[in-house]
Amino acid sequence: NISFVNNGHNTEDSRGGAVYFYISSTLSILPNTTVCLENNHANLGGAIYVYDVNPSIYCTHITRYIPKPKCFFQLPGQNLHRGLDVQLVFKNNSADTAGSALYGGVVDNCKLAGLYSNSSGEVFDMLVRNEDDTDYSTTSKISSHPFRICPCENNIPDCSKSNTVLSVYRGESYQVSVVVVGQREGIVPANVMSANECNLLCSQTVQKTSKTCTTLYYTVSSQKNVTLELYADGHCSTFGDKLVLQLNGTKDCPVILGNHSINCICDQAHKKYGIELCTITKGESVQITRSANETFWVGYNQSDGLVFHPRCPFDYCVNHIVHFTLDNIDMQCAFNRSGLLCGACNEGYSLGLGTFQCMECSNDNNLALLVPFALMGVALVFLLLVCKL
Repeated sequence: NISFVNNGHNTEDSRGGAVYFYISSTLSILPNTTVCLENNHANLGGAIYVYDVNPSIYCTHITRYIPKPKCFFQLPGQNLHRGLDVQLVFKNNSADTAGSALYGGVVDNCKLAGLYSNSSGEVFDMLVRNEDDTDYSTTSKISSHPFRICPCENNIPDCSKSNTVLSVYRGESYQVSVVVVGQREGIVPANVMSANECNLLCSQTVQKTSKTCTTLYYTVSSQKNVTLELYADGHCSTFGDKLVLQLNGTKDCPVILGNHSINCICDQAHKKYGIELCTITKGESVQITRSANETFWVGYNQSDGLVFHPRCPFDYCVNHIVHFTLDNIDMQCAFNRSGLLCGACNEGYSLGLGTFQCMECSNDNNLALLVPFALMGVALVFLLLVCKL
């Protein structure tokens, strides 16, 4: 048995906490041998880092044209018909960036001496035993140079998808959650580049991903359909798998946003009412920002369209910063008010006596009001009798 335990460094350029394979060096595991790598740490390849002479071997579109490299692991004297009597054990290894167990060293497309009838990936899976209890939600056991982008759904990567069709407004900021992966879909942080077939201006052309699903933001200024291609910066940037976004920028701007030639933005005609910031939220709602020193009220209905009033009545509207949409204009209102210029009370509320506030209706309040009115009624009758009116 051979053990590599408690090795590694915490520096940003540390690679291979236990073993670093350079150029053509290999790990030849003799029969009846167990190699254990435990509690090792590095920035890349917590247990093992393999230097790849030609990282293009990971680029899926050109692997058929590149000679297979020699596997970094070799198993001399093994006969798979009798099963493997060797073992490579990983336990509690960690990496700051990627590859807590292994970084680099192609495992699924390399040459094994004397084992020509078997795929290297199958042999590697038979060889390796993982005993790690490390949390792999933030990194991956096996990874390599980045070459592919995978979209995320509910913070879970889905590398089976490569094309997404979207319908966006001109100037709308679109969000896409992605991860960049290396071999065996091991997550590895990388720069994501963007390009489009029409050579149109796209914002944020270079953005960096992390060890988890990362949200990227893109704004396309175009009235046309745009194909936006995202690819990982690196050796496979030309040949690697791309994530293709089909952006349809022909939608008419929604209410409150003018149909300008470039982007859907706040109509200049509305600025006199104090509306400075209009943001298209996910879907078709327009978020309006109302600052603390503004007193305007804005609403929308089918018959009148967009309705403005420069001043909301005293104590009817909130006096702090508020973000609302035309689908929920009552967020402008204060004290449980609602409706046109906040002139009504919410359901279950009524106007409190002597105030501008809407208060919750209850039987206790109604009974409390009956007592003074009943006394006032008796006093009025007594006054009428005394004054002989």
